[in-house]
Amino acid sequence: MNFLVNRKVLIFMLFTGLVMLGVISYRRLSLELFPNTSYPAFFLRVAGQSEMSPEQMERAAIIPVEGAVGTLEGVKSINSQVSGRGGQITLEYEKDVDLKYAYLRLSSKVKEVE
Repeated sequence: MNFLVNRKVLIFMLFTGLVMLGVISYRRLSLELFPNTSYPAFFLRVAGQSEMSPEQMERAAIIPVEGAVGTLEGVKSINSQVSGRGGQITLEYEKDVDLKYAYLRLSSKVKEVE
């Protein structure tokens, strides 16, 4: 133990060398087979001006929006949840759909419903 205390510069240089070796090795480490983590889905939030029953919200807002966005290409499934003040529509797309283009088409369809 006395050796470590007396040779502070040597221990510091060994530690610094190991840290530099780790940093260089980490930077050169390549990533292979990294999975695609994007989830091809959009979430639409529909809100009403005042409190209404879930049935009224469904008839007035959710069903027309679902009908408009249901005609889009590449839509795999549509799920809806309705509450008294609003609702949420989840659009799940196929894997090979370009999401930027799908977002543009979705926003144009939603604007048609308004």
